[in-house]
Amino acid sequence: MPNPGFRLTPSLAQQYGVPPAGPVVFDSRLSFEQAYGTSTDPQRARDLALMKPHMALVNVLYCGFDNALHFGQIVVNKAIENETKILFVKMFQLGFPIKSVIPQSQFGYDDETSMQANNTSNFRPDRLGSGNLSEHFKGASFDINPFVNPFDVLNDDGSRTIQPAGASYAPRAKGAIVKDSDLRRMWSAEDYEWGGNWGDPQADPPIDFYQVGYFDYQHMQFNQKKMDTVKLSLPDGLA
Repeated sequence: MPNPGFRLTPSLAQQYGVPPAGPVVFDSRLSFEQAYGTSTDPQRARDLALMKPHMALVNVLYCGFDNALHFGQIVVNKAIENETKILFVKMFQLGFPIKSVIPQSQFGYDDETSMQANNTSNFRPDRLGSGNLSEHFKGASFDINPFVNPFDVLNDDGSRTIQPAGASYAPRAKGAIVKDSDLRRMWSAEDYEWGGNWGDPQADPPIDFYQVGYFDYQHMQFNQKKMDTVKLSLPDGLA
């Protein structure tokens, strides 16, 4: 609901070109400590402590699915804190709708729950099967409107794995990321790969990863050029 007593800071309002006193729906208004959270799982608690000094909380605005102005927050790597602000301004200028932007800590760092809520996020303390840190763990990749932009992978037996449960990709759905769109081209111009191209051998621009039938429509992560040029803030030994 709009919050009449809440006012945007002049600097944030100026970034987005909106009046500070205008009606705003805030989806998240947390301190960094609240947004980052913790875990009762010992390994995850250690991982969170490991990465905490390297993360930043960014306040963003976006066009909600209800066509109202929304205020949210996202946890990202400190190295892309300012870039994140610019990316959200550009999405706002394109009029791209976003359901919500709430730190994943508020979903218990449970990705399925966050995806079911169609919530846009970045950081979560996930390790890959190899034990290495995921790009989300590094705070360097974004999942956007994940219920309408699901993870959809063709398995060796011909079945498909789709996450979140019950989701399906429809290019004309509100908040869908589409290959031939200004939104996808904007992210590509900022040197991010779109996971929706990962199953497309004719991806434009060319991608660094390709696997038949592998589509992660919600996912934006550094391409190789960006990986080579952006020094993420990471603990010693993980850079």
